[in-house]
This record gives sequence, structure tokens and C-alpha cells, in this order.
Amino acid sequence: GFNSPGNCTSCAPCPNSTQFQTACNITSSKATCVNCPVNSETENGDDASASKCLCAKGYTGKITNSVSGECTQCISGKFKRLVGPSDCENCVSGKYNEIAGLTSESGCLSCPDNSRTVSSSTQSSSGCLCIEGYSGPDGGHCSACQAGKWKATTGSVACTGCESGKYKGSSAQTTEGTCESCPQQTTSSLGSTIETDCECKAGFTGPDGTTCSSCPRGKWKSSIGSSSCTDCGLGKYKYAKAESANTCQDCPDYSS
Repeated sequence: GFNSPGNCTSCAPCPNSTQFQTACNITSSKATCVNCPVNSETENGDDASASKCLCAKGYTGKITNSVSGECTQCISGKFKRLVGPSDCENCVSGKYNEIAGLTSESGCLSCPDNSRTVSSSTQSSSGCLCIEGYSGPDGGHCSACQAGKWKATTGSVACTGCESGKYKGSSAQTTEGTCESCPQQTTSSLGSTIETDCECKAGFTGPDGTTCSSCPRGKWKSSIGSSSCTDCGLGKYKYAKAESANTCQDCPDYSS
């Protein structure tokens, strides 16, 4: 005769973990085995109903009977290492996975150096974005911002040069605040890297990278740099610094 599987103790378990028992012949000690729903399995081959079938590794969901419920494959960017109804887990920050149905966290791949993911379950390397102070294509090589530049955001945007009148000698800077101001009465080009890039403004003179002095009375200087101030010339004068020869004034009549 037959017993219901719940009362059967003499039959051997089903030979396959993807099967469960529906009946047990106590005379022959053989069980009638039926396949679990797709992508599920039992913990013990003598389990007595489809509801005992659990979603396999890499799949999530809940089986209610042989035709209801389903096990859904973990999407790329996630994994599931255990048999059962638990949810798929995200690859941790800084890692991604392009393969669906992953069964181990070890299948999550690390982003390239100096990049990270900014969202959970990142599904491809293009989700790896360059960190602050580095720039490059999404999913590609990230290069440090050169000296004289900075980048405060994550992503592929280009590094920004220190503004005119500032400089910075270190690379991979993350804020504009790291750019240092030039000495007084000097200026510099966008993205300057060293203090000697700071040159005297027009009307001032001195060595590059130092505080510049105003041209003395009677002298002028129209260029940026360390060149000397030039005399106003015979018959002309100037009380204050001058930035061009045109600012030198003519002496009164009959004087020089």
C-alpha cells in the first residue's frame, strides 16, 4: 500500500535535491518523486510538498505549491549565496557585477583604481566613477588632476584650473580652497602650478613669486612680469605709479 509522504519513514529520499515526494510505497519502500518548480530545490529529498522547495542560490522568491510562486534570478549587480527565500544582496560599494544569477560575492568585480560606484547593485564597469581629485571616462582609467587643478565631484568631468592670481603645486586636489593666493600685486595664469608663476602686475616690479613694489614716481611699466619700470622721459612726470607711457603728464610750459 501507499502512505502519504508525511507519514512515510521507510522510503529512501528522492535521489535529486530538485525533487520532493508525493507518495511512498511502504511495500517496496520506493517514493514517488516529483520535480520542484524551476530554479528551486529541497533541503531533504524526503520533503513532502512543493512548498518545501526553496529558491536555489542566485534566485529569490517563495514557492507555495507546484504551480504557484516563482524563483526570480538575481539581476546583475546582485548575488545570493544561500538556498531559500532571502533577498538578493547588492555588490558592495566600489564593486559591480555584469552577470545575472550570481551565487557568490566573490563574483563582484572591483572598480578600477581611484573610482567607485555611487549606487547599489551596479551592473557594469561604466557605473564606476572617478573619485574627487581624479578624472577620466566612466569605467576607465582615472588620472589625478595635475598640479594647478582640482575636482570636487565624482564622475568624468574635467579638472578645473586654479583661477587667475592663484596656484597649486600638488596633484589630485579636491577643492578650490587648496589653490594658494599669489603674493601681493602679482597675478598668474589659469591653472598655475608654482609661486614663481605669479608675476608683477603692470605698474609694479620685482622678482617673480615675490611681493612686487610700485613703480617709483616718474616711472611706468605696462607689461606683466619682472621687467624694470621705465622713466617717463624728458619733459614729463608722474606722481604715482604708471601703467603706460601715456599716463605720464607733460611738465608745465617752460619747465623740464
